[in-house]
Amino acid sequence: MNVDLKAFQVGQKSRGKTFFMTKIQQIHEMAVVAAKEFKNGESQLLQALMDVDKKRVYDRMAYSSFHTYCVEALHLSATQAYTYIGITRKMKEVPELKVMIDTGEIHTTNARRVVPHLTPANKDVWLKKAKDLPQRALDKELKTHFPEKFPQERIHLSVSPDLESKLERVKDLLSQKMGRACTLEEAVSTMADLFLKKEDPLQRKLVAQPSVRTQVAKRDVAQCTFITPTGKRCSSKRWLHVHHKTPRALGGADTLENLTTLCSTHHRHLHRI
Repeated sequence: MNVDLKAFQVGQKSRGKTFFMTKIQQIHEMAVVAAKEFKNGESQLLQALMDVDKKRVYDRMAYSSFHTYCVEALHLSATQAYTYIGITRKMKEVPELKVMIDTGEIHTTNARRVVPHLTPANKDVWLKKAKDLPQRALDKELKTHFPEKFPQERIHLSVSPDLESKLERVKDLLSQKMGRACTLEEAVSTMADLFLKKEDPLQRKLVAQPSVRTQVAKRDVAQCTFITPTGKRCSSKRWLHVHHKTPRALGGADTLENLTTLCSTHHRHLHRI
């Protein structure tokens, strides 16, 4: 049997190329499906977060904040939590944003950028820009129209004449002490140190009989002591209250053993249950 070797080789090469392209097409189709599922998943997550915020699920489940709930209960990164919370709350103010995210007209990347500046009054302009412009072009537009919302590396602070006079006096005294001209940063840092030393219970020196509240703050490191459902201690160091483990109405005393530090959210939570 005579075999045309060249024709056979060409056929083999053609079949190999067809197989390779089929495989490439399969990978491409899988990527398209995965991307579509990702977008649908983001849309579903945003809807779920809207419901969580509306019913204050995080509060009912004893998380100190919506952000803490997203990080600890939903296992989102801190950045993702901030992004999705910002978008979620803006969607309530501007419902058209939700529609355009659901339909895929606006990606969350661009949505995150316009959210701080988006209002019912300017929604038509900025939703269109978020839809049509690539990321860099959108950033450029935002910086042009809202320059005050894009902080520079330096902090710009407007002060009253009285405060300016006080700052200059601090600089004069500190320069005298240092034997050289001090900077504004050094003056502000020194004032902050003095304030914290006097007012911060973590830095305040204990006297012979410190107040019970000061002892509680030092023992609890001025941080909420509530243990969340995930077994972690609440990280809040603001809006702190001193809580009686045994209520005063039931004979609870103002003693170190009966007092603990709670943030306002968890204080409300314990009194609610």
